[in-house]
Amino acid sequence: MIIDQYDKNKVEEKDLLKITVICYARVSTDEQAERYSLSSQIDNMTDFCKRKFGVSEDEILVVAESGKSGDDPNRPALNWLLDLMEKGIGRHLVTLHPNRLSRDSYLQSQIFHRVWVLGGQVHFVEIDFDPDNPESMLLMTVQGSIAQYNKSKILEDSKRGKRQMVKAGKVPGIRKVFGYTFDKEKDILIENKEEKKIYLLMVNCVLNDMSVSKIGRYLAKSGIPAPYGNVWYHSSIQRILKSEIYTGKFNFFKTSTIQSQGIKKIVENPENEWLSVSIPKYIDEQVWQEVQRKLSKKSKPNSTEKMYSLLRGLVKCGRCGGAAIIKRYSKNTKSEQRTLIGYYTCCNSGKKNYVVGSGYIHKKCKGRSWRVDEIDKLIWELVQNILNYPEEYTKQIDIPNLIDLDKKIDDFVIQIQEKQKKVDELLDAYVSSQIMTLTELDNRLNNSESVIQALKISLNDFRVKRDRYKLINQQIVIVLEDIRVHLDQNDTDINLKRTAIEKIVKSITLQEKSIEVDLNNLIGYELNIKKVFVDLYVKPTIANNVEDIINMYEIEFFTMQQICERTGLSKVKIRDILIKNSIHIRSKTEVWELKRKKDFPIIEDLYLNKGFSLKRIYNEYGYSPDYVKAVLKLKS
Repeated sequence: MIIDQYDKNKVEEKDLLKITVICYARVSTDEQAERYSLSSQIDNMTDFCKRKFGVSEDEILVVAESGKSGDDPNRPALNWLLDLMEKGIGRHLVTLHPNRLSRDSYLQSQIFHRVWVLGGQVHFVEIDFDPDNPESMLLMTVQGSIAQYNKSKILEDSKRGKRQMVKAGKVPGIRKVFGYTFDKEKDILIENKEEKKIYLLMVNCVLNDMSVSKIGRYLAKSGIPAPYGNVWYHSSIQRILKSEIYTGKFNFFKTSTIQSQGIKKIVENPENEWLSVSIPKYIDEQVWQEVQRKLSKKSKPNSTEKMYSLLRGLVKCGRCGGAAIIKRYSKNTKSEQRTLIGYYTCCNSGKKNYVVGSGYIHKKCKGRSWRVDEIDKLIWELVQNILNYPEEYTKQIDIPNLIDLDKKIDDFVIQIQEKQKKVDELLDAYVSSQIMTLTELDNRLNNSESVIQALKISLNDFRVKRDRYKLINQQIVIVLEDIRVHLDQNDTDINLKRTAIEKIVKSITLQEKSIEVDLNNLIGYELNIKKVFVDLYVKPTIANNVEDIINMYEIEFFTMQQICERTGLSKVKIRDILIKNSIHIRSKTEVWELKRKKDFPIIEDLYLNKGFSLKRIYNEYGYSPDYVKAVLKLKS
């Protein structure tokens, strides 16, 4: 049975019960050598299994995985196959060559150990391997080290070649750079006249005090083509304007990739290790610096960094998969101060992207936002529950119950004892009464011994599993206890809480009515960890609370649009509510005049009497600098 590209949904449970041999095929790129193509791997492994184990195709499970590096410890197909072996499906893992499992000797040894602990065996088509033979084990270790050395050597040679190209003034193969065209024959970047005009137009707009958002709208309405697709994205414009390459210098080797135990990390290199290539210059250094100053001046103060958030960097949107960023809104209170309220908002739901031609706002993701304090509270309660009750974590791991394993072990012991008792009875019967011939006795004893031997093998397998799962449980308890002890030192420290969450929680996906929580693997074993689902209590909108709507309009002086955002009601519905309660419908200008008059005493006290800066007022009270200036004009 061949499962191409790892789709376990194609496999039925009844078919898995027949499997005795599991084969794994992998290629990392489409340009692999012919002997490592998926089809050739599958054919060679299937023939090998039929010859060596005498099995039919119904007893062989072959899973092919492409586009996955052997250095990646989290390959879905490989992990699934190992999980199947943990469940007793398949006793043999077959692959073409050890480097199909991994080129990293550390990861190779981890996979071998995991299969052996389960009572299974590892086999290779191209190499004779005997784990009980010291010379064979030594040869395997040496081959793994050589494969790892060869890969490191290839990467080093490739990096050296790129450095030589850069030193020679050439550009190694790169993705598209806006404003330039890559000359494949000469390996250089040449001027793209049309895109250069667009870039200089953007620079000119910034120097004339246009914001990035206004530049995007202007380019879209003017029908100027965007770098990718037909939408001018705020992030793309900002990235282009902040890039230093347009000063004529393209820097390379700013980062390096390091690998530890199969996990890759990107680290920044010191500036003296950078190399640069000269490319066509569009603006000089002074103009570029002025553009950066203007952009920095236009950006809002980063007050969100001061907001209470336990989950920064862990949260993503369940609608589109984009990162959930924190946006803050202010709320008036009776104490005449503003309370800042944070919301997790999808990064793709912004209004700063514009469609080329029409200039209409392009929203990639539409839907609700989530209160930061409410989400943080739910996740923190989940983490506390896991710390206090480790079984809440272990029940998310796809492993058998230890009590069930103990019962199965006891059943095997009883069956073996019963079979052994029957053997003893046969011997006694033969000695005492000679009721059967010696040949008949031998046949019956051989049958019984075969059954006993099979039962002992199964008994040993289950004991190995039980011991492994007991060790897993013990290690999980130790790790969680260590986290809890550190947290108990100061359970009110936000940084300690955030550290505890980051150790336990891998990622958080916010859905409309629930939260999906991916838990981290707390120990070194490969574990299949299920998601945790937390019901998200959605507070009912205040659609039926007429008093709150009137207060927002009459006391807080919210605009119709602001009330719509808070209640989820349409403007027509809100207008009807206000008219039915004899409330005068104001124009937007009237609303803002009333609002400024209401806020004037607070802002006057903060700015003129207490000497607060515009930035501090914005950070602590939510009044933007432009709004403060507009309010203070009332004094004159």
